Amino acid sequence: MENDFCIHTFKGERLLPESVQLSPDGKYVVSFASHDKTYIWELSSRNLIKTFNGLSWNVVSADGKYIAGEWTDKRTFKKNLNIFRFPDGPLISTINIEIRTHYCILSIDFSPSGDYIAIFVEDMDNDREHAEIWDLKSNKIVKKLEDYNFCIISHNWTYIIFLDNENNFLIKDFWSEDLINKIKGDTEDLWAIRTSHDENYFIASYGEDLETLEENPQRDMYIKVWNIKTGELVWDLKGSMFGSVSTIFSPDGNYIASGWAEGTMIVWDFQNGKQKLKWQGHDDHISSLSFSQDGNLLASSSYDETIKIWDFAGLIQEKQRIEILYTEQREKERQSELNNRKIIKRILLDYSTKFARIQVNELIEKIKINDEDLIIDVIVEMIRNNEIYAEYFLSSKAVVFNQQANIDEIDRLMATYKEWESKKENKK
Repeated sequence: MENDFCIHTFKGERLLPESVQLSPDGKYVVSFASHDKTYIWELSSRNLIKTFNGLSWNVVSADGKYIAGEWTDKRTFKKNLNIFRFPDGPLISTINIEIRTHYCILSIDFSPSGDYIAIFVEDMDNDREHAEIWDLKSNKIVKKLEDYNFCIISHNWTYIIFLDNENNFLIKDFWSEDLINKIKGDTEDLWAIRTSHDENYFIASYGEDLETLEENPQRDMYIKVWNIKTGELVWDLKGSMFGSVSTIFSPDGNYIASGWAEGTMIVWDFQNGKQKLKWQGHDDHISSLSFSQDGNLLASSSYDETIKIWDFAGLIQEKQRIEILYTEQREKERQSELNNRKIIKRILLDYSTKFARIQVNELIEKIKINDEDLIIDVIVEMIRNNEIYAEYFLSSKAVVFNQQANIDEIDRLMATYKEWESKKENKK
């Protein structure tokens, strides 16, 4: 069912997309490929409208006006952060960042206002991370975040969240760096952290690296969701037995979408923590997910050399339609079973004074209810509740009634009824 809601699949030899992003207006698809190329497609026409050679780790600003990325000069191998007009591509600005040979850019992020840009860098020689916050008007660094492991900035740049050496999540005010909260994390390998758009929650994805997964693929991987302010663990979500590569909130915060290392896509309902959708979206590792700003579209990129655009709103509506039909069908079945139980009980009460023994298959023939398990269940229930005096023999599937006991019980009930009637008349 889910694959019927794939609007389009972008393919390309050696595409190997590391990331995918839908533009804020939902009109364009942006992807950075592993060979330092950035592609921009127009979604309506499916046409490739721009290719940036040498541009990687790109991000589109919240207003959809600019795209920024690490730019590598193929002649000098010097790296800068270049900012282009989106989507047509004239160069707007260059930030001369010092990226040494042993440095690796982890991610780039525009502030919601578009006035600042954050560059997250890993020093691979010293196993340290830091972030630089640049003012785009002055092209100057206004803030540095030093030695913050797995550091992210929340959606609206209110908080920074990072991991300390004891696997605790530390949450600080972005500008003052005052400690807001400290939350105990897990000892498993952390893959990624993401916050909800309202900044009330954050997701932590846990799993092994891909090499370890290939050696030991039977490990249960999981996602945890915490409340940023209270530190409460909201959900502990079990997903695939492979690691979650990308996990994000929908813009309205109602759903959590995740892409997994074997190509599975899973969506949870945030309100109840239950799995809403699960399907095989790709044939290889899913590298990235992205929602459109209105939450109607979901994009996924994979090492199977494809990028897929999903009608997420349509998927949810279809799932809800199926759930309603299923609930209605279950209610019909429940009512039918209740009616059948009443019929079976009435027949058994009638037989209890007439027959000493009756087979279950005779009952089926008599009452035209071809449900042996239900009939046996009613028989056992009535015996247990002393509604009939009988014994059920499993081997022969027969009911043997104690006729006299049943008759005596009926006489007792009739006497009680007559006594009640007499008292009622006397009161009158």
